[in-house]
Amino acid sequence: MLCPTCGDDNRDGAKFCNNCGTPLPVRCPGCGTDNRPGAKFCNDCGTALTTAAATDRGPQGERGGLAAPEAGSSELEARLI
Repeated sequence: MLCPTCGDDNRDGAKFCNNCGTPLPVRCPGCGTDNRPGAKFCNDCGTALTTAAATDRGPQGERGGLAAPEAGSSELEARLI
Protein backbone atom coordinates (compact mmCIF):
# COMPACT_ATOMS: atom_id res chain seq x y z
CA MET A 1 0.00 0.00 0.00
CA LEU A 2 1.33 3.41 -0.94
CA CYS A 3 1.48 6.02 1.80
CA PRO A 4 -0.85 8.96 1.00
CA THR A 5 1.70 11.38 2.53
CA CYS A 6 5.15 10.33 1.28
CA GLY A 7 4.35 7.73 -1.39
CA ASP A 8 6.48 5.00 0.24
CA ASP A 9 5.43 1.44 -0.54
CA ASN A 10 4.32 -0.44 2.61
CA ARG A 11 3.34 -4.09 3.08
CA ASP A 12 -0.36 -4.98 2.90
CA GLY A 13 -1.95 -4.80 6.34
CA ALA A 14 0.53 -2.22 7.70
CA LYS A 15 -1.13 0.28 10.04
CA PHE A 16 1.54 2.98 9.78
CA CYS A 17 3.92 4.05 7.03
CA ASN A 18 7.44 2.60 7.44
CA ASN A 19 8.97 5.83 6.14
CA CYS A 20 7.04 8.72 7.74
CA GLY A 21 4.75 7.15 10.37
CA THR A 22 1.48 8.34 8.81
CA PRO A 23 -1.53 6.14 9.74
CA LEU A 24 -2.46 4.10 6.65
CA PRO A 25 -6.01 3.47 5.43
CA VAL A 26 -7.62 0.12 6.27
CA ARG A 27 -8.59 -1.82 3.14
CA CYS A 28 -11.94 -3.63 3.34
CA PRO A 29 -11.61 -7.40 2.85
CA GLY A 30 -15.09 -7.48 1.29
CA CYS A 31 -15.02 -4.76 -1.36
CA GLY A 32 -11.47 -3.37 -1.32
CA THR A 33 -12.45 0.18 -0.32
CA ASP A 34 -9.86 2.14 1.69
CA ASN A 35 -11.26 3.28 5.04
CA ARG A 36 -9.92 5.68 7.67
CA PRO A 37 -7.49 4.25 10.23
CA GLY A 38 -9.40 2.97 13.27
CA ALA A 39 -12.66 2.35 11.38
CA LYS A 40 -14.58 -0.70 12.63
CA PHE A 41 -16.82 -1.09 9.59
CA CYS A 42 -16.35 -0.35 5.88
CA ASN A 43 -17.89 2.97 4.90
CA ASP A 44 -18.91 1.49 1.54
CA CYS A 45 -20.32 -2.00 2.20
CA GLY A 46 -20.51 -2.28 6.03
CA THR A 47 -18.15 -5.26 6.35
CA ALA A 48 -16.44 -5.56 9.76
CA LEU A 49 -12.82 -4.38 9.46
CA THR A 50 -11.57 -5.83 12.75
CA THR A 51 -12.13 -9.02 14.69
CA ALA A 52 -13.43 -6.95 17.62
CA ALA A 53 -16.02 -5.32 15.36
CA ALA A 54 -17.28 -8.72 14.24
CA THR A 55 -18.00 -9.67 17.86
CA ASP A 56 -19.83 -6.34 18.41
CA ARG A 57 -22.40 -7.33 15.81
CA GLY A 58 -24.62 -9.28 18.20
CA PRO A 59 -25.87 -12.86 18.30
CA GLN A 60 -27.43 -12.84 14.85
CA GLY A 61 -24.47 -11.18 13.13
CA GLU A 62 -26.36 -7.90 12.86
CA ARG A 63 -25.17 -4.70 14.48
CA GLY A 64 -27.19 -4.14 17.61
CA GLY A 65 -29.20 -7.33 17.11
CA LEU A 66 -31.20 -8.74 20.00
CA ALA A 67 -31.57 -12.38 20.94
CA ALA A 68 -34.89 -13.92 19.93
CA PRO A 69 -37.31 -14.16 22.85
CA GLU A 70 -37.69 -17.63 24.33
CA ALA A 71 -41.11 -19.23 24.42
CA GLY A 72 -43.07 -17.93 27.41
CA SER A 73 -40.89 -14.85 28.05
CA SER A 74 -42.04 -11.30 27.57
CA GLU A 75 -40.51 -9.03 24.94
CA LEU A 76 -39.05 -6.83 27.72
CA GLU A 77 -37.31 -9.82 29.33
CA ALA A 78 -35.87 -10.76 25.92
CA ARG A 79 -34.39 -7.26 25.54
CA LEU A 80 -32.69 -7.52 28.92
CA ILE A 81 -30.89 -10.76 28.01
